[in-house]
Amino acid sequence: MREKRLVFKLTGVIIAITGAVIVIHTVPVLVWYLVLIALVLVFVYLMLNSN
Repeated sequence: MREKRLVFKLTGVIIAITGAVIVIHTVPVLVWYLVLIALVLVFVYLMLNSN
């Protein structure tokens, strides 16, 4: 039973990595830069307002 759970976990991880690679390579670089800038702005906002 334990080996079965390990196989399901590994299969899930492989599917997730494959999906991430497909998404990363199909989305334009500009979108990733916009997401990165948005995340940095949210992080700075949270740091400044956590008094």
